[in-house]
Amino acid sequence: MSFSFYIQSVEKVVLSTFCSLLRYVICSVPLMYLLGNMMGVQGIWIALVVADAITGIISIGLALNEQKRLNKLFG
Repeated sequence: MSFSFYIQSVEKVVLSTFCSLLRYVICSVPLMYLLGNMMGVQGIWIALVVADAITGIISIGLALNEQKRLNKLFG
């Protein structure tokens, strides 16, 4: 979540919105529906963990990309 705040502070609005929606809307809802139908209530809880993992992996990738950009900017 803090990465989303950082991206917002450097005025990358679209990327910030994507990061904010990634966990709760883009990942969680489809996974809850899919795993909930397959595994019941336990699938819903697992979907939340998987959504967090996916969001974390994507955020790390975006943060590394941002770090490369900053390294080029400040040499």
